[in-house]
Amino acid sequence: MSDISQTDLAFWLQSQKASSPLEMIVCGLASSCVHIDTAVQAAALGGTNGASGTINVQGEEQKELDIITNDIVLAHLDGFNQIAAFVSEEIEDLIVNQNADQGAKYVICFDPLDGSSNIETNGAIGTIFSILELDQARSDICAADVLAAANNQIAAGYVIYGPATILVVTTGKSVASFVLDKQAGQFVAEKTGLEIIPA
Repeated sequence: MSDISQTDLAFWLQSQKASSPLEMIVCGLASSCVHIDTAVQAAALGGTNGASGTINVQGEEQKELDIITNDIVLAHLDGFNQIAAFVSEEIEDLIVNQNADQGAKYVICFDPLDGSSNIETNGAIGTIFSILELDQARSDICAADVLAAANNQIAAGYVIYGPATILVVTTGKSVASFVLDKQAGQFVAEKTGLEIIPA
């Protein structure tokens, strides 16, 4: 594991040889998480940390923040024409991106606010995402296409919201962590080459 100076997420993605569309998508996800961080911090004062009265596809009671954060992610990414579809824990059906172009071949799978049952106790919560690449672009994408692409994950990550908001991401070559600079509104590199120590 190595320390690196204040390097932004886009620079790190370029160093990983991420394609331009992948770089834009990961940066878009990171941007949505900056806005989620703001929503999480404001939840208690704004009264949005309670139950919404609805149940998600897993049979869990949705919190208002589940719905708010889901909308934040979709609002940040639905304009990316390289994204064919979205899969969200908060919505039962596949969300086809109406702005996708004919060559769109990326699918974003995400849980906008994992651990939302911890909201009312001020416990740890986060965002989880996976980016899949379809074998070929499809204008009539369906759930079967997404399941077929499950073995073709090209990037994944998570964000933990807390005293420090931390993004951990990989494009399959290495893993890096970034800390949210709340004044600048961007993620600054903390560590690269993260590894699990062998037992």
